[in-house]
Amino acid sequence: MRRTPAKVVWIKDISKSARVSVVGTVIRKDDEEMTIDDGTGQVNVMLNDDVSFKIKDTIRVIGRVYGNTIEAEIIQDMNELNTDLYKKSVDIIQKYQDL
Repeated sequence: MRRTPAKVVWIKDISKSARVSVVGTVIRKDDEEMTIDDGTGQVNVMLNDDVSFKIKDTIRVIGRVYGNTIEAEIIQDMNELNTDLYKKSVDIIQKYQDL
């Protein structure tokens, strides 16, 4: 079975897609969910497994959207990401992913 591609989006735009890829900073975490912020908004992320990320870590979450919640399929460490360059590239990425 083939999955729907995850769209690179800002948190403020997650409701426009069923499956998304969002980069943000962890601002709250417990055993079952965490909240991330990308500067445009905040979103809750439901966790399926115990993750080792801490508050203030930068992560990418790929998953399905349910309202203002993402059910995480993949969570990646993005602490080494050049966030300024990433922010500049998101508009370009979005332009080409819709072709």
